[in-house]
Formats: sequence, C-alpha cells, structure tokens
Amino acid sequence: MRVGCGILNVMTGLSLCICCLPLLLVPLGVAEIISGANLLRDTPRRPSGMSTLCVLEIVAIVFGSFNSLAVGILSLVFLSDIAVRNYLAALSEAPQTAGQV
Repeated sequence: MRVGCGILNVMTGLSLCICCLPLLLVPLGVAEIISGANLLRDTPRRPSGMSTLCVLEIVAIVFGSFNSLAVGILSLVFLSDIAVRNYLAALSEAPQTAGQV
C-alpha cells in the first residue's frame, strides 16, 4: 500500500512540475517507497518515523494527493492496532545476524 502510494506521489510530482508545489510530493513519495521497502524485505526492518510519515501523507492533500490522504489515514488506523504495535516492537528488538544488513 505504501510503496504504491509512493510511486504515485513521485509520478504526480514529476508530471505536475509546471508549478513548484507538486515537486514537494517527490520527497514524500521517495520516503514512502523506502519505508515500504523496509517492511517488504525478507528480513523486515522497522522503518523509523512511521507516524510522522502518516501525518505527512495526510498533509499532502494540500498538494492534491488524494491517494496519500487515504493511505495516511489507513496507516494511522493500522498503527493504532495492538497486534501491529507488538509486531513492530518485535522487529525493533530482533537482533541482526552477521549476514543481514
């Protein structure tokens, strides 16, 4: 969900570069892609600043990114779930082995 929204934000920001404001969607899209890629790895890592990224996705409605609004709200709802919080806490406590980067 987050990777797809990030790709859409990058494409929207680059396609609407007539005015400078949509270019602010590009860094948000890149951050979303990196955050989603960290969770989709074989050995997932907890991305830092997940709630901050959710708030930035909601604020992106100012630039006309309606998909970010939906993803930001859904992400905040999912992050408030106890099972998700426990999973993310387990990710941050899991020791990294020598073969993992």
